[in-house]
Amino acid sequence: MRNDDEMEEMIRLTERIDVILNQKQLREDPKLEQSKVGELIDQSCETVDRFVADFIYQVLQDRPTPEEADSRVAGYVEAVRQTGGNESAGYLEKALKEKLKKESGKSAARRRFEKYVWLVVLLLFVVGLIGVKFYYKCDVSHPLLSRPGMENVIRLGQKIKYHDSVVSSKVHHRKEGLMKTILLWPLSVSDQESGYYTQYIVLLSRLGYELKQGGHACEIGSWAKPQDQDYNEEEIVRLWKLAEIVNEKAAKKLRDLPSDIEPQDMVSLIAEILVESFPCPGTE
Repeated sequence: MRNDDEMEEMIRLTERIDVILNQKQLREDPKLEQSKVGELIDQSCETVDRFVADFIYQVLQDRPTPEEADSRVAGYVEAVRQTGGNESAGYLEKALKEKLKKESGKSAARRRFEKYVWLVVLLLFVVGLIGVKFYYKCDVSHPLLSRPGMENVIRLGQKIKYHDSVVSSKVHHRKEGLMKTILLWPLSVSDQESGYYTQYIVLLSRLGYELKQGGHACEIGSWAKPQDQDYNEEEIVRLWKLAEIVNEKAAKKLRDLPSDIEPQDMVSLIAEILVESFPCPGTE
C-alpha cells in the first residue's frame, strides 16, 4: 500500500505523461497560447525523464537481480495503471524498461558519477562566471593616461563588447531571460566604469581631431571633433568601433612599456596608433 505522498506524486506524473501523449492535439488547439503549450510540453518531458532516471537509479542502488529489478518496475507500472492511467502506464513502462536496460550494464560508480556530473558542471560554470567577473573588474581610480588605466580601458572595451553580444544573442526561448541574466552578471558595467570609458573615447575623438587638423591622420573621419562639439548616435557608434581598433593595437604595445609610463608618453602612444590606423595618402 502506497502512502498519500506517493499517490500524489504518481498522479502528478500521469498528468505530465498525459501532456506528452496529447501534445499533438495541444499544439493544434487554436484556443491555447502556443508559447505556453510548448513550455508545458518541455516541462513535462523533463519531469518524466528525471523521474525515470531517478527511479532506475534507486532500483539499481540495491544491486538487485535482473528478475528483482523487473519486478520493481512492473510493480510501479501496475500502481500507475490502477490510478486509471492505462496509456500513461504503457508509456512509463516502455521508458522504465529502456532506461533499466541501458543502465544495468554500468557499474555503480559510473551510475553515481553520471547522476551527479551535472553538479560538477554547474560548479565549474559558477566558478567560471566568478572568474570572468573578477577578470573584468576595473579599478577606475587609476589615472586614464597610465599603464594600469590603459589596461583597464582595454578590459572594459572587451567587457562591453561581450555584454552587447550576449544581449543580442538568441538563447533557448523558454530560458532566454534567465540565461541572459546569468550570463550578463559578470559583464555588467557600473556607472563609474561607463563614465571612465566615456572619458577615454572622448579623448580619442579630440586627439584624432588634432591629428587630422595637423595632416597626420587624414582618414580618421568626421567623428573626430573639437572640444566644443557633441556627437550624434552614428558618430558614437563609430567612436566605439574606433576604440576597439586602438585597444587591440595598444594591448600589444603595452607589453614593452614601463609600468610608470608618463601621461604624455601614453598620449604619444595613442597618437601613434591613430596615425597608423588612419594614415594620410602617400604615407606608409
